[in-house]
Amino acid sequence: MTPGHEGGPSAAVAGEGGEAPDKALVPRDAATVLVVRDGSEGLEVVMVRRASSAAFAAGAWVFPGGAVDAADAAHARSLIVGRDAGVAAGSVGAASGLGMWFAAVREAFEEAGILVGVDGLPPVPDVAALRRSVNSGERTFASVLEELACVVDAASIAYVDRWVTPLGETRRFDTRFFLALAHSDQDPVHDETETAEAVWARPREVLDRYHAGELFMLPPTVVNLTRLAGYGSGQEALEAGLARAGIEPIRPVIHRGDDGSVVLRLGSDEVDDIVIVRGK
Repeated sequence: MTPGHEGGPSAAVAGEGGEAPDKALVPRDAATVLVVRDGSEGLEVVMVRRASSAAFAAGAWVFPGGAVDAADAAHARSLIVGRDAGVAAGSVGAASGLGMWFAAVREAFEEAGILVGVDGLPPVPDVAALRRSVNSGERTFASVLEELACVVDAASIAYVDRWVTPLGETRRFDTRFFLALAHSDQDPVHDETETAEAVWARPREVLDRYHAGELFMLPPTVVNLTRLAGYGSGQEALEAGLARAGIEPIRPVIHRGDDGSVVLRLGSDEVDDIVIVRGK
């Protein structure tokens, strides 16, 4: 679980597209997952609030996610079914390929205590205890799946978006976003370390609070919530996600105007550029 995984800028703007070479850090691969279900009033998604002590985006509401570990691709070879490894690598534009799907499922478990995309999920005796043992380093998420005799069905998890942290940030990520339906009777629980809250949230309500200035979110979160708000059910969102193809990375650029303004140009048709500092 690595902070800053959603590919947006931190609160402190460090620079723009013309950064010096030592600032142009190579983005680290990361995976984020939108876990959705049908609530009593429509589609809901799992969101977690980052701890106030976090080094990056403290207090931000995000989707569960983090950096892709070297072991994710190795575990994916034996614990993922439903997608061809070569096709998966081509679609996400990374050699780790199916490791991205595995990382997304792992992060949902580590950060929110939710198991998604798991084929033939049996009754789990104590999810909280299993999650604590993984987060403490006593065991791996892969060993949890093996104990439960489960594999990840990647065909049931949609790849829906890709964002790259702007040049100038000291932590840069190339984040792939995935979407999965929640199994029934699962509720998110925060990990008490990197996150301070974990909830089921209605996208439109969260967006309204964001636009009212009541909470902090990074641009990728806003864009994906805006997309989710247009779906009537979790199944509709999943089918739309599975139908997405040819996803191009969104590469925000920080632009400084002569009037002192600072604008994050997203190059997105779904959401406006973000004014970070207004000009004089």
